[in-house]
Amino acid sequence: MFYTPEWTTTPLVFKSTPTFLPTIAPSLPTIQTLDTATPVLALTALTPSTEMVLSTLTQAVTPEVFVNKSCIPNNPVQIGRVVEVSDGSTIKVLIDGLVYVVRYIGVESPEDEYIGRAARQLNSVLVYGKDVSLIADVSNKDENGRLLRYVVAGDTFVNLEMIFQKLGTAVDIPPDSACAQIFNQVER
Repeated sequence: MFYTPEWTTTPLVFKSTPTFLPTIAPSLPTIQTLDTATPVLALTALTPSTEMVLSTLTQAVTPEVFVNKSCIPNNPVQIGRVVEVSDGSTIKVLIDGLVYVVRYIGVESPEDEYIGRAARQLNSVLVYGKDVSLIADVSNKDENGRLLRYVVAGDTFVNLEMIFQKLGTAVDIPPDSACAQIFNQVER
């Protein structure tokens, strides 16, 4: 017998759409919010079957992380539309009729095939098809000719979000180090 989860109408803010499991026990815990922006699971009447689902559910539901973007330099902002996601730290952006390859400052994509695929998928959810703000640090391009930028999509500081989700590694390559300290703190 399959059961459909019933969710409360408590508003939550998510970075990506939560993944719901096709078969879930009838007494699934509800998600509620407190005074903070972090959702909390109400652990009432757990049965052995819902305990197994609970660990999967908490991994599938990722609350929005409110981030201080104060480390981003006060340089001119370029606006572009993301037309392709290459990996967890590289995108192609349409700016003024031209497509540029943009490399995220301070983020290294995972080399592992499976984690790399997950990083690319998260990056796609965050930026694909969206208008993004691109901010340079000191350098304009890397040795491969890619634009080096901090990327902001809506209220999401994408460089930092990739590190926070453990799908990117913080890397400090001077002179583009304005956010290196924050990236390292988040990684730890």
